[in-house]
Amino acid sequence: MVKNIETISNALKIVNKLKTLPSPPAVLGEALKLTADPSVSYEKVAEVVSKDPNLTSRLLRIVNSPYYGLRQKVANLQLALVILGIREFRLILISSAMVEITKFKSLKNPLLFNKIWKNSFLMASIAKQLNTHLNFGYEGEEFVVGLLGNFGSLILLSEFPDQYSQIFQKSKNIRELLENEFNEFKCSNSDIAYALFSKWELPSILPDSIWRQYPLPYTPISSAIEPNLAIIARLSRFAFEYISNRFSEPEFIEEALKNLNLQFENFIITLDKLITEKIQNLNLNGIE
Repeated sequence: MVKNIETISNALKIVNKLKTLPSPPAVLGEALKLTADPSVSYEKVAEVVSKDPNLTSRLLRIVNSPYYGLRQKVANLQLALVILGIREFRLILISSAMVEITKFKSLKNPLLFNKIWKNSFLMASIAKQLNTHLNFGYEGEEFVVGLLGNFGSLILLSEFPDQYSQIFQKSKNIRELLENEFNEFKCSNSDIAYALFSKWELPSILPDSIWRQYPLPYTPISSAIEPNLAIIARLSRFAFEYISNRFSEPEFIEEALKNLNLQFENFIITLDKLITEKIQNLNLNGIE
C-alpha cells in the first residue's frame, strides 16, 4: 500500500480527468458567499437557492429525511432557515448540492451505486448520534462529513464501473477495500474525495475530516484542522463497518479513542446501545 502524501497527487490526476462528473451547481457558490455572513436575511438566501429547482427539491428532501431527525415537515426554504439557522442550513445546502452532483446521467451499475449512496445516509445518522453522545456541539458539520464519506467511492464507481464494482464486491471488509483501491488506483476513495472537494473549495474542515475517516499513515487525527470532527469521521466509519459486517478491529479507532480517553471495550458497549436505541430502526426507504 502507498503510504505517503503522493496518494493525493495520484487522486488529483484522476479527478482532473473525470469525464462524467459535472461541476457544482452555479448557485452553490453564490449561496455559500451569502451564508458566510450570519446576519444575511433568510429571504435573500432563499431567493438565491430557489433559482435552482432541482437543488431546492434535493435540499428539502435531505432536511426532511429521517436521518436529520426534525420533528416537523419543512415545506420551503425560508422555513428551513428559520428552524435550522444559517450555519446548519449552509451545511445541508452543501450536502444537497453534492447529492445532486451524484445523479449521473449514465450508470453502468446503478444498484451498487444506490446501495453505496444509501449507506452514506446511515453514516450521516451515525455521525449525528455520535456528535450528540460525545457532546461535541457540531450543528450539521458531522452530518455532512458522514453523508459525503462515500463520495470518493461513488466517483470511482462512476468513472471505473467495471474495475471498481469488482473491487467493491470482492472486498470482505474495509481494510481489504482500501488495499484493493491502492493496488488499482494508487490512492484511496477518501483521497479522491479530498482532492475533489478541495478543488471545489468547500469549507476546509469538511474535506480534511472526510480524508481522515481511515487510519492511514498519512491521515493522523493529530494534524487535523478540526480534530473532533475528524474523530467523528473515523468513529462513524468504524461504526458503519461494525453494523454492516461486525468489523471490530481496535486499531482502526485507536487514535480516536485515545484522544477521547476511552477504552475500546467501553466504546463498543456504547455503540451497541446506540445501534439498538437510535440506529437499527431507521428507515432507508425513499432515500435516493
